[in-house]
Amino acid sequence: MSNPAKYDEATQRKYRKLFFFSLGLFGILLLLEFLLITLQTRGGVNFKIQPLMILLTMLLEFAAVPMMLVTGFIYIRSSIYLRRQKENEAQSQVASVNIPKTNRHADDSKVAAILYGCAFILMAFGDLAFWYKWHSLESDYIVLLVLLLMYQSVFVIGACVFARQSNKQRYIDDVDAMAPGEKRKTRISLFTAVFVLVILCLIGGFGLMMANSMTRYIYLSRNGSYDKSMEQYVAGASMEISSEDLINGEWSYELEERAPQIEFSEVEGAEYYVIYMVDESLYGNEVWYVDDLHSTSLDAGSSEGTYLGLTYHEDREPHVYSISVYAMAGRPDTSVVVDMYDDSSFSPLGLYYDVLNVSRRGDPSVYGNVLAYGYISGTY
Repeated sequence: MSNPAKYDEATQRKYRKLFFFSLGLFGILLLLEFLLITLQTRGGVNFKIQPLMILLTMLLEFAAVPMMLVTGFIYIRSSIYLRRQKENEAQSQVASVNIPKTNRHADDSKVAAILYGCAFILMAFGDLAFWYKWHSLESDYIVLLVLLLMYQSVFVIGACVFARQSNKQRYIDDVDAMAPGEKRKTRISLFTAVFVLVILCLIGGFGLMMANSMTRYIYLSRNGSYDKSMEQYVAGASMEISSEDLINGEWSYELEERAPQIEFSEVEGAEYYVIYMVDESLYGNEVWYVDDLHSTSLDAGSSEGTYLGLTYHEDREPHVYSISVYAMAGRPDTSVVVDMYDDSSFSPLGLYYDVLNVSRRGDPSVYGNVLAYGYISGTY
């Protein structure tokens, strides 16, 4: 059984030319793209054509990269192969028989097995960090974690394959000749093993990043203000709120001068309550804010908090004023201060998700500081 040659010098020269051609092409395209972008930012000669030229250049770059990788791999691989072949030929001239000593690079397989094992351990640390970050916050993380582990099993398989190939009785180097009657397999070279390992690690790292991004997306969709609507916020209100100043869906005219009467249901475990009244028809302009309230009712004209009063608007269209009451488990972890006299303001939804409901601000933030909230609205 023979071990036919895999590469010759003609192949090496061919792929060397292709590699340097693709490398040069990529460099030229990159430079061209830079020049086009620079011209565009400075007011290029043709506003309509330039973006198309930039897009075409980027597409050609994406085509040049795989060509550069493939030709570079074959060129380097063939160079290593031919160098080893010459070393074996030189050794065969002094050997007792005219067959090169085999398995001079058997230890390469052991090195490859160790590298694949280390890559698996590194990925496992990434999985552990992913688990630690999300296990107490988002249940769906487990599906992505299982998918990551399934993919990363390729590193364990690779380590086992290369450890097996270090067996000198069953495998030979790709440049080795075999004696008549020998039946041994050709081992994968260390260069090929490392090249594949780099690609597998890049895919694994990208998968880990995507798993974190997807879990964060799911978590914020459920717990944060991401992708929420005011309709969802209103539908989630569970506290009962009533006011003698809200009659048939309209607020009393007396609220221009005084705070409304309000009462609401008590929530077990609440440390205090927050009242927030805004003009929803005017970008959520704040009207009334009460913090650190320890009772479940306020009389009309209460001096609690800051009250700016309802306003009759020149557009003569009725505005929607809403009151939200939040039952707080404790102090929110936030540096945001509600300033009634500041131009910025929060919607009831924004105040709930982005300020009051945050128990621990970080990445990810921990929500659940608002035990329950109520909502009523009327026109004025």
